[in-house]
Amino acid sequence: MKAYYSKKYSHMTLDDIQRHWHTPKSHMLEVYCSDQSQLTQQGQNVGLSSYRFGLRHGDLSQFSGKCKLYDLLWTLRPRHVWLAPKCGPWSSWNRLNSMKSMQLSKQIQDDRRAENVHLLLCDALFRLQDWRGDTFHFHLEQPAGSEMLHQSEMENIMSNTLRVSCDMCIAGL
Repeated sequence: MKAYYSKKYSHMTLDDIQRHWHTPKSHMLEVYCSDQSQLTQQGQNVGLSSYRFGLRHGDLSQFSGKCKLYDLLWTLRPRHVWLAPKCGPWSSWNRLNSMKSMQLSKQIQDDRRAENVHLLLCDALFRLQDWRGDTFHFHLEQPAGSEMLHQSEMENIMSNTLRVSCDMCIAGL
């Protein structure tokens, strides 16, 4: 991400770039969401400038998709970045399924390796929000039992954020 911005905005001074990033233009950007995600919808319902970046906006496993996200981040400069990457490869079910056979275990490991690009993107987005200062926030949504949070790519996030657990049954979900 840093290399992308450095190249694209090489004409700007470091002070110009810092000033740009430290001036928010929106409340929230939700990443890895559906077109009908409730978080963005509810934010909009109460008058917050909330936006989505889902699969239809760009495939974040591809460079071109990441560029679209980076351009949107540059434009929106959200106070909150909320990420909900898919949990399938890291779920409790896949942990159980990986014990059923060597073939299934290998497939799950392959799926996890393929998803690694998303863990790195989560870390990059966390680092951006952290660099922007205390009034900017990063949120990562994963279900209880997700092994994603225990991957080495997530270490920076896990050691520099507060963890909140929500009981989705109580919330009616």
